[in-house]
Amino acid sequence: MVTDFIPCAQLLAFACVVLGMRPAIKFGHGNALILLTARRVLQAAVDLGNDPKTALYHVKNFPIRSFEYKTALEMIEAGRSDDVVGYLESLSAGYVG
Repeated sequence: MVTDFIPCAQLLAFACVVLGMRPAIKFGHGNALILLTARRVLQAAVDLGNDPKTALYHVKNFPIRSFEYKTALEMIEAGRSDDVVGYLESLSAGYVG
């Protein structure tokens, strides 16, 4: 369920943070893959009920205890975006026990 669309400008800003690049630099194939996986994480954070700006702030700044207190951004950089998306989707599902 998508609750909000991530504006292109915010996605580009997020990509620049993830890749450590300026917006004027062209994205290569490897960078495009990172951008797509980062977009999935950001969209999963938005689906939790956050607006895109808040979701971006959480992805960049909040450590996740389940991932040894690494942020979602650090997990993306480590190639574990699927784990982060799974974690965020489990949060949206609520407590199951």
